Amino acid sequence: MTCNIEFYVGDATVMEMFPIVPAGKIIPEWYKECPVEIPEIGEYTKPHTPTIKRCVPVLDYMTTGYVIKATYEVQISQYVDQNFFTSFKSRCRHSEDNYIGKHPWYQAQTTLDGKKNHYLKINQPWNIKTPAGYSCMIFDPYYRFRKEYSLFPAVVDTDTHDEPIGLVGQVKEANFTISPGDPLVVVFPFKREDWQMSMTVRNDEWQRSSFKYRLPTYWSGLYQKLMHSKKAFK
Repeated sequence: MTCNIEFYVGDATVMEMFPIVPAGKIIPEWYKECPVEIPEIGEYTKPHTPTIKRCVPVLDYMTTGYVIKATYEVQISQYVDQNFFTSFKSRCRHSEDNYIGKHPWYQAQTTLDGKKNHYLKINQPWNIKTPAGYSCMIFDPYYRFRKEYSLFPAVVDTDTHDEPIGLVGQVKEANFTISPGDPLVVVFPFKREDWQMSMTVRNDEWQRSSFKYRLPTYWSGLYQKLMHSKKAFK
């Protein structure tokens, strides 16, 4: 069964210039350029050592969900305020709206990288609507290895939530620019279900068999061939 997720926005220019895209459309360049295998290099490799490109779970993560992009150019400058909190100033030249906001440290009293931080808030314009019983997980596009700032993960019940989701995070570097079109977050829709965990110790023959551990060496790409399920985000 194919489910439908709707992204809607009040500005036709945003729709035209910065549309929502499936995550698989913006795979990082470093991953695209990575070889599938490498020769023997140093003590931890051997001839035909597979790279991260052979890791199907990583590829699934990078191609799961949909990406919300930045719609304005924003210049961020970090500083320490009079109370020794790490804070920031922002300049958004192309928007008079409150595109960038701030949450004070007092709302989430923890230290990040050894500092007390006031928190960045990006007021992105997209609304998200999912079928009844479905929510969305919102998270950083991790494999882009963004150093300047990070946005915190969250889960939103997008079947009932009717407002654009504010993106809150941490400013990490002194001076940087968020450019229009930069990927901000990944949106992953999922069905809400109740779960109950269990823990067991299994002592069956398969668990004890050395063949279990030798099998991947006999058949390259075992997970992809026998265990992986294809996912589609269009």
